Amino acid sequence: DGLARAEALRGAAIALGQASLVAEAELLVGMNATKLQKPELAVTSLARAFTACGALGLDELAARAAIELLFFVGSVQARHEVAQAWAQAAELFVTRLGKGEDLLGASYLNALASLYKSRGEFAEAVRAFERGLALREAAQGPDHPDLAVMLNNLGNTLTLLGRDEAAQARFERGLALAERSLGEGHLLTMVLLDNLSALLLSRGALDEAQALTERALRLRQATFKSGHPQLGGSYTSLGMILQQRGDPTAARGMFERALAIHERVFGPEHPLVADAYGNLSLV
Repeated sequence: DGLARAEALRGAAIALGQASLVAEAELLVGMNATKLQKPELAVTSLARAFTACGALGLDELAARAAIELLFFVGSVQARHEVAQAWAQAAELFVTRLGKGEDLLGASYLNALASLYKSRGEFAEAVRAFERGLALREAAQGPDHPDLAVMLNNLGNTLTLLGRDEAAQARFERGLALAERSLGEGHLLTMVLLDNLSALLLSRGALDEAQALTERALRLRQATFKSGHPQLGGSYTSLGMILQQRGDPTAARGMFERALAIHERVFGPEHPLVADAYGNLSLV
């Protein structure tokens, strides 16, 4: 467990009295906490890391802590005013380091774009995502898997602007890259299949959308155990396509499978359970 290892490292660093190691370990604790959706621990640890790294002259680590806070507070928690302050702090350190045009700058732009997107400023988000993508591609080459993440983010934002053709091109490129560099069994590959399918469905391309969703479902069935919540999302997506095809019986079967998974995993009061009942009421 990454979080447990980071916390153990922090404890050892404190015992040794190594301030720089404590600061770096605090950053690792915060980063792992964001992945596990532990908001209080994430924000507290990242803020401590930022303060400690800044005081010790560890400017790049301070920048990384500020970037993590910008993304988590702004995009995940939607605390936009607080996130804006972290954006300014991140920009200050990235600029002072002279790394606005390399990977650190790309990470900052991705986090900033996510804040813009969360605030509904989609055009600004697209510009920041595109600039970050260009920087990352220049630094890592056109085949690095990190590009697939940014292409997915960019595609989602272009969809919100109604720029469907541009979004489809980004999803298709991201999907090809994820398949090539990460493999079919990687979650990002499945997510890109989902997003491309949803876009095609919105454009009335039912055959193509269904093929992609069925493929994503097969990959999830091969990757996750029966009853995993990842399967619930695929059942829901397939049910929506079948509903649009005029096959309410098959759609109901998919929605019932999704309901059973979400109710068992999340409990009867979860929004996904309410969504599942809402879907069932339509067929």
